[in-house]
Amino acid sequence: MDADHPENGVLIPCRNTRRSNTVDATEAAEHDRKIRKAAIEISVPRGVPLMVVSTAVERRGDDTWLEIQTDRGGVAVLLERHSATLQEAGQAHFGRLTTACGVRALDDSSELHGKLFMIVGDTIAGLVEMDAA
Repeated sequence: MDADHPENGVLIPCRNTRRSNTVDATEAAEHDRKIRKAAIEISVPRGVPLMVVSTAVERRGDDTWLEIQTDRGGVAVLLERHSATLQEAGQAHFGRLTTACGVRALDDSSELHGKLFMIVGDTIAGLVEMDAA
C-alpha cells in the first residue's frame, strides 16, 4: 500500500530504496574491512620493503597467530580462530604473505626468513605489486 494514500490500494516503492541499498552496501564493506583488519596486526611502515628476520607460531587464548619479526618491526597474521569469518580473513593475509615471499608450500615458518614483502594498505603485498600500483 502507498503509505501516503492507503486508500488507493496500490503499492508504490519507497523513494529511499536505492539510498538504503547503498547504505547497506557501504555498511557491509566497512564490516568486511574491519574483519580483515582484525586478522592482521601491523607495526611496520607501509610501502617499503620488509625482510623477514624471524617467525614464530604463537597461541593467544584460543587463537593461533604467525608472529613475523622484520628488519623494520613486527607483523602478526591470524591463522586459526573459532570464528570462521576471521580465520578466513587471516588465511587470506597468510596466502598473500606466502605469495609475496615466493613460497608455494610452507612446511615451516622459518622458510620465510630472509624473504621480502611489504605492507600496502591493510594487507601484505609483494614488491612487484607495489611497483605496479
